Amino acid sequence: KFRNRDAAEENLRQSIKHYKAAIELLEVFNPRPDDFYTATRNLKEAQDMLDEQLKQHKFAYKKALNLKDYDTCLLECYAITRKADANTKLYRNAREAIIRIEEMKRKQKR
Repeated sequence: KFRNRDAAEENLRQSIKHYKAAIELLEVFNPRPDDFYTATRNLKEAQDMLDEQLKQHKFAYKKALNLKDYDTCLLECYAITRKADANTKLYRNAREAIIRIEEMKRKQKR
């Protein structure tokens, strides 16, 4: 999945999940196999990449919000919800922003 991380937005998040599972399975061995260290390196790389992408989406959202470009705000929030873990504050904030912006847009159309 990690090699194919650009094909679908959820691939990077899924890769992180699989690396964590692999590390958990391999950490019981002593000495640890090479795959443990490979998975650890790949997990860090994937997590850093995802964190950077989410940071960029958050920045773009804030910029669009300041410009009152609500369509771009929605696009950035949807991107965050596709990439972020559903248990995070960032995900919850993005969902709440989507609801507020869509409600505001509906009121403006009336």
